[in-house]
Amino acid sequence: MGDPIEIGILEYAGSAKSVIFGLVDMFDIANNECRALKDTSRRLFNVKVLELSSAASLAGIDTYRKHNLSVLIIPPTLTTLPDDDQVRDLSKLILDVHHTGTIVVSVCGGAYLLAASGIASGREMTTHWAHRDVLQRKYPDITVNTEQLLIDGGDIITAGGLMAWTDIGLLLVDRYLGTDVMISTSRFMILNTAARSQVVYSGFHPALTHGDAAVLKVQLWIHRHGGQGVNLPDMADQAGLNLRTFIRRFSSATGFNPGEYCQRFRISASRNFLMVPGCTIEHAAWQCGYGDVNAYRKVFKRYLGVTPSEYKSQFLMANTTDTLPT
Repeated sequence: MGDPIEIGILEYAGSAKSVIFGLVDMFDIANNECRALKDTSRRLFNVKVLELSSAASLAGIDTYRKHNLSVLIIPPTLTTLPDDDQVRDLSKLILDVHHTGTIVVSVCGGAYLLAASGIASGREMTTHWAHRDVLQRKYPDITVNTEQLLIDGGDIITAGGLMAWTDIGLLLVDRYLGTDVMISTSRFMILNTAARSQVVYSGFHPALTHGDAAVLKVQLWIHRHGGQGVNLPDMADQAGLNLRTFIRRFSSATGFNPGEYCQRFRISASRNFLMVPGCTIEHAAWQCGYGDVNAYRKVFKRYLGVTPSEYKSQFLMANTTDTLPT
């Protein structure tokens, strides 16, 4: 097996233990399913529950910045939000690990802490419908969209309902351990595998932990802009590099040239719109910067292997079935 995939789950005052330990169990089951394949090229999860007491200080939190996390998950709270001091400390931790390339994930009310960190400024996120108005008023620079159960923004992933931890968990299993392991994990837990088909979870999962800080800065800048209205000179300026050096380092770190990276990010983002009932193909294309819907269809098919209409149909079909695996 290769180096483990480091997953951190925040445990703070009032956080939902059922979500925390449900995810721990799911990732343990996924590891067992992966081991059963006897494929030595596969990597496994190494899950850490990062316990932060109400008396946590910035000095104490420093230890958690050294875990080299691939993913940090923020569970919801079943009571009130953490006190102001803890929100400040947790927000600083979230901001710091995000700047190192860690993907930050929130479940339900965990969106408050993610929003407080500032990393979702100017972007779209989801949470439980009961939190929508309060979250939108408190953070007006964020678009809160509770029509979508899950919004995957590449470096930020947010999920809506309290039980959406199962969708988050399976998405991460699919992304890091493979679709076959995700399906077998889902079957073991008697979850609906139809709603987690490859076409629903397929998307753009850019490398963020490559260690090139200048390239990572540009990636996060691209994500904040939705991959739209950005050009090579501006990217190079953001990186503080000359154009030729920037293109070489960006391609080496991410595996894509800057233009293809932006295209893939926009196409992946358009899936969030296609998952909304009633959203047209034209609207999804326009929202992601494609004025020519035919060009959008061609690029979508090239990267995801299905047309936007086929993707939308398969997603809606998967989410209207009540059949459990046998």
